[in-house]
Amino acid sequence: MMTLKEKINEYLLQLNFSEDDIAQLDASSVYVAQQIALYAHRNQSRLNGDNYYVHPYNVLSLYRKFTGITDDYFCVDLDLLVWECGIPYDGVQEVCLLHDVLEDTDVTLEQIESVFAQLSLDKYFNMYIKEPLLLVTHDKKEDYPTYIAKLLASSVASIVKFMDMADNMNTTGLVQLGDFELARIEKYAHFSKVINDKWHFLERCRKYKQLYNIQQ
Repeated sequence: MMTLKEKINEYLLQLNFSEDDIAQLDASSVYVAQQIALYAHRNQSRLNGDNYYVHPYNVLSLYRKFTGITDDYFCVDLDLLVWECGIPYDGVQEVCLLHDVLEDTDVTLEQIESVFAQLSLDKYFNMYIKEPLLLVTHDKKEDYPTYIAKLLASSVASIVKFMDMADNMNTTGLVQLGDFELARIEKYAHFSKVINDKWHFLERCRKYKQLYNIQQ
């Protein structure tokens, strides 16, 4: 039986990635998470017809825009971001990409762990990704307020959910805007406030951007 990583590699080769491309992706925990999400959501679509992977990538992009991260990472002062302003960084991008995998696909936590372990990233996974990934995964047996209350224990899970709801409230991605969609947006707006009341991400990020702009 093929491992998840073998299945991912086979899928990426079908998408015209070269073996060298895959080897380069395997060196970064963010790109490993990206591979897993791309494969896990490969046969799924959003209600508007978009490939489902667009959503976790949007969540990642919102976090990067929120904190000023670019692909080269040179515009980020991590000490200022994390220690001075209290915005989480380690594990956030990976959880952004993986946040719907356990909830909405047949890929398991054990399989995800095995991919990171195979690439010698298991310590990083266990330290920064595993707990917030589990917390951001909604067990449908729990009502939404209970789910959010548990998630608030982790700043990483909280900021990922904050970005997730921000993307889900984007009306330009909807097929229609009726009463059902409006009620959904209102629910997400309410729980976004609950998260921000706990962690003050908006205020902390504003402080970070002000301080960072002064230093540049």
